[in-house]
Order: sequence, then C-alpha cells, then structure tokens
Amino acid sequence: MDRNKARGIALIVVIMAISVIVPTVIYFNRITRAEYYDSANTADNVYLYYLARSGFNLGQALLLYQKKGYDTLTDSWAKADEELGKKEKLIASGELRVQIEDESGKIPLNKIISAGRINETVVNMLKRLLSQPEFGLTPMGVEDIVAAIIDWIDNNEDVSPGGAESLYYAKLPVPYEAKNAPLDDLSELLMVKGITPELFYGRNGRPGLSDYLSIRGSGWININTAPVQVLQSLSDDMTRDLANEMDLYRKNEANDLSSINWYKNVKGMSQINLNRDLIDIKSDVYKIKATATLNTMKYWVEGVVKRDRKGKKITILSWKGGK
Repeated sequence: MDRNKARGIALIVVIMAISVIVPTVIYFNRITRAEYYDSANTADNVYLYYLARSGFNLGQALLLYQKKGYDTLTDSWAKADEELGKKEKLIASGELRVQIEDESGKIPLNKIISAGRINETVVNMLKRLLSQPEFGLTPMGVEDIVAAIIDWIDNNEDVSPGGAESLYYAKLPVPYEAKNAPLDDLSELLMVKGITPELFYGRNGRPGLSDYLSIRGSGWININTAPVQVLQSLSDDMTRDLANEMDLYRKNEANDLSSINWYKNVKGMSQINLNRDLIDIKSDVYKIKATATLNTMKYWVEGVVKRDRKGKKITILSWKGGK
C-alpha cells in the first residue's frame, strides 16, 4: 500500500472516530447537566418542603403563645405574616408566608344534622349567608341548595323539597351516590346539587362559600373573629351595616372583647340579642397554611389543628401539602 493511500485511510478513520466521539461527548454532557439540574431542583424541593413545614410549626407556636381566655383578630396568630416578618433573617433564601384562619368563626356545616335531626339554627344561618348579594342567588336557589346539603349529609334517601338524593346523582354523566354522612373535606360540597365551582371558590373578586364554612368546630361562632358575612348570618336582625360596625369595633385594640356581650356596645346593636347558645369569644380549631417559594418553585402545607381550652396542647386534625 503506498503512503498516500495509507494517509487517506487514516484520515477517514479519524473523521469516523470524531463523528462518534463528538455526539457521545455532547450526550454525556447533556446527561451530566440534566443530573446537575435535577439534583439542584431536588435540593430546592427538599428545602422548600422543610421551610413550609417550619412555617406550619410557627403557626402552631403562635397559637400556643395565646394566653388570654378569648381570641381576637389583633392577636399574634391572626397576624402571622407580620410576626414572621420580624424573623426574616432566619430564612436563608426564598420567601415564607403563613396564614391562620379561625375555623370557629365559620358556620359549622356538619352540625346541620345533629343527633339525626335537622339543626334549624345552622339551617337558618346558612340561608342567611347564601341570601347575601355576594352569591347572587334567588330565594328559591337558596332553599334548593340548603335542601341539597341536608340530603347529602343526612343518613337517609328521603328527598327534601328542592333537594337531591342518590337517585338524582345516579343520572348524572358520571354517576355517584349521595354521601349520607358528615363531610370529611369541605370540597365535597362540589358534588352537591347546585354548588358550582364559582359558588364554592368565588369569582371576579367575589368570595366563595368555602371562606365561610367549616366541617370542624364545636358549633359555636366566635364573634371576635368571624368574617363579616358570618356575623350577618347570626340573626334576622343583623344587617351588613351592623356587621361592619361590629368589625370596626373589634379591630380597635382599645376595645375590650373579653365579655361575650361586647357587641351591645357597638353602634346600633344595643337592642339586638344574639343567640347566647350560638356565640362564643373563645376558639379551639384553626386552619394553618404555610407557603414557601424560591424563584419559580413553590411548596405549601395546610392543616387544621385543635388547641385545647387550656392552651397547652395542639392536635393536628388534618394535613395536606403539595407543589
């Protein structure tokens, strides 16, 4: 074989080798970079998970810090984000937000059936709530939705006027049965006749039912912390203006809320008598939500906790989380 031919073959071999090596190098480079980024993302996810857990624990600590014999919207737990802002230096990177809601300030939906019977007190509160302009329902629509909720929770298949039992749900495109038992999660309401996502979650800046209902709680409404819409639902004599006056009064830290009759001192409320068996000023069930973010990544945890009446112990009743 002459020298020029040998050189030609060698050149071909080199080109072939390069054509194999270069893609291989690029491939392994991509794998290495992908593994690096996956590793970084995994580390960030773990960091966010524990940061959110820390926020949840902070929420519990704020609830235990409460030593008064009553709860208000000016307490540290009600301003969790402000308390967290005082400790920003403890967070290495990212952002943490903590929100605490008093479940005892919401209408206890599962109490609509008590001892196997319809609880008219809860029924009337629910009707007053649904009749408020935020929800845009007709009187007939209100009656039908309340009837459907009763049918969903009661333990029988007897259809209330305007309500629905399993026979109705069995005819839907995706059939199912009425639960005929207390709710385990408030979102189950989305399965009830007449309750749409817009009604449940709210829309266009309007609140949803989920902001004012709870499946927890003892049945009393804490007037120190209840949303204005719930305050208005306490009595036929309550108007939005009166509920707003109560809200302004209780947010003034100079006012004493340690007596259950403090509402009598509110402008226009002296002649209003709220059901003493319905209201309270002390809470025991709360929802804590902690959200941790880092760049475009996020992790949240949410749980409902119960604080004993002595304020010494927290019990987690439910827990969930996700990205």
